[in-house]
Amino acid sequence: MRPLNNNQKHNLAALVIMQLLVLFALTACAGQAQPEGWSGAVVDADSVYVGTMEGDVRALSLKTGETRWIFPLRGEVESDRATYGTPALNGNTLYVGGYDGHLYSIDTKTGGDLWDILVGAGSHIVGGPAVQGTTVVVPSSDGNIYAYDTTNGTLIWRFPTDNRVWATPTIVDNHVYVGSLDQKMYALNLNDGTKIWEYSAGGGITSQVLIDDGRLYFGSFDSTFTALDAVNGKPLWTFDGANSWYWAAPIKFGESIYASSMDGNIYMLDARQGQLKWHFDTGSSIVGTPALVGDTLAVPSLNGRVWLIDLSNGMERGRCNIGERLRAPISSQGMFIYFRAANNTVRSLEIKTNGFPDEQWVHYTNDLEDPLKRRKSIQPAC
Repeated sequence: MRPLNNNQKHNLAALVIMQLLVLFALTACAGQAQPEGWSGAVVDADSVYVGTMEGDVRALSLKTGETRWIFPLRGEVESDRATYGTPALNGNTLYVGGYDGHLYSIDTKTGGDLWDILVGAGSHIVGGPAVQGTTVVVPSSDGNIYAYDTTNGTLIWRFPTDNRVWATPTIVDNHVYVGSLDQKMYALNLNDGTKIWEYSAGGGITSQVLIDDGRLYFGSFDSTFTALDAVNGKPLWTFDGANSWYWAAPIKFGESIYASSMDGNIYMLDARQGQLKWHFDTGSSIVGTPALVGDTLAVPSLNGRVWLIDLSNGMERGRCNIGERLRAPISSQGMFIYFRAANNTVRSLEIKTNGFPDEQWVHYTNDLEDPLKRRKSIQPAC
């Protein structure tokens, strides 16, 4: 099979993005099939918390993948019960933005409902919530960004944009940073939602921003990756070497930024000036955000592979062929990674020091009686 050229990669990535947009539009209509969702996982010392393809949120044992509790989403329209954004963990409370338009507050110890509210008029939530102190911020497809009191779900403020907001907010030092499909990046005051500044990009923004050392980094739908001054929103540099759009959030390690594009490439950029140091081609679109594991970057690709890439030189250190679409972000703790695949599974891999991935457990979310059946009968993927 011949490798794809740049034009073919661009066309394929654009097709994937259009499929994502159409997917969200179609599932907005009642009666459509259960949306897939691609929730990222969040972990603490004992558990993995993740939204599943079964329309629920689960707590799984970090070590074994065994079920600790299951929390069913309760949106009025059953076909909207899914999670696309990564839940936010704050102490013993988990906040989940549902595609059903609800924001849920869940006790991590028991899986019990602390409160849940319908955000705005109940438009779909695609990005995940962000929490700091007693405020949780959530984006909505109605074009607004909402902030609620974590103690009881009372609305604190609402900020309107000119299009749908699918990006997960980032909160740093009482500032909220979030992009919109109106092609703007916003900095808001966490306390009252007033706008501090806005920056006009050349395309819609669904990538969660990265804030580090006074700089803000993000990619947009015009295939441009941008660094801004986080204080005033002034542009510092842009990188236009990608052949397609950005969906995944960037990663920073040392003085380097790792930007994942829908063209299938990871671009390593100098954090100060934006110069390209190297790029790695996964051969398929990257939707989910990679994770740092030691000196390795674990990257999910749409063709079902998890790539392990050396952070210093961009060389492949290992891979695992899951064989199913990987759109969800990867989460890491120590030398372990956790992620969802499109075949109703949640997985844990241990990344060895040589970069070789070793499958630890696979939880089948659609089999309540035997969710860990892989141990018995199925050959590990890696």
